[in-house]
Amino acid sequence: MLRAGAVACGLAVWASCASSGRVLSAPRSQYGSMTPEQTVHAFLDAAQSKDYERMGQQFGTHKGPAELTLGVRDVEQRMVVLAAFLEHSGYDVKAAHQALLEPYEHRLLVTMTGTSRGTVTLPFITVSTENGRWFLEKIDLSSLTREGQP
Repeated sequence: MLRAGAVACGLAVWASCASSGRVLSAPRSQYGSMTPEQTVHAFLDAAQSKDYERMGQQFGTHKGPAELTLGVRDVEQRMVVLAAFLEHSGYDVKAAHQALLEPYEHRLLVTMTGTSRGTVTLPFITVSTENGRWFLEKIDLSSLTREGQP
């Protein structure tokens, strides 16, 4: 069985893993969003309703949707796990300090209420592609996965 800390570390780098020969499950226009904030809202709303396909369409790197590198099945399995961690009763998205980020990256802080750990604030990193679409690349889940923490 995976430990929560190992899962959190793994989730942060999933979007950057690579494999080849995959095809997108939907038209390219359905992937990503126009702004970093829209990406996070779409991802969290999809997570709350267990719409794993829509979650996956918001997940990727500055090179594009994660489905291109990981494949549809792998992305959906990862979204199932993420949705379980991200169950909430509400959330608020705010811009965060942008220091030490690449020019195509944008950090947002999401304060979530009603999680398994109560109210938590999670950093989300979104990235833009060459065509201007934004994707969620990383989520620091440590506030939700710390063993023994209230």
